[in-house]
Amino acid sequence: MAKEAFNPNDTTTFIRNALEKERKSKADFTNELKQAARLHARVRGGLNLVFRDCYAGRPLNVDPLKDMVADIHRAMAEGPNALLLVTNLQIPLEHDACH
Repeated sequence: MAKEAFNPNDTTTFIRNALEKERKSKADFTNELKQAARLHARVRGGLNLVFRDCYAGRPLNVDPLKDMVADIHRAMAEGPNALLLVTNLQIPLEHDACH
């Protein structure tokens, strides 16, 4: 079996392809995190409105949250890294429980 001669062009192409793949992977991850951050802010705002109504004794309107839940589900299915931000939802509790 003959050994192939070293070809620097093969190495350069391999490195170029590897770098391009890494750049694309980083860009995809960055975009995913940006989308997750926007979703996180939207959900947090929606939950704050629900809790504000709860604390004020008003009837709860959870209809806006239904779309948000669907968006969370879709985001996690499309990119599990979105879970990093979405699972860290924290609601500032002004009271121990809704009245």
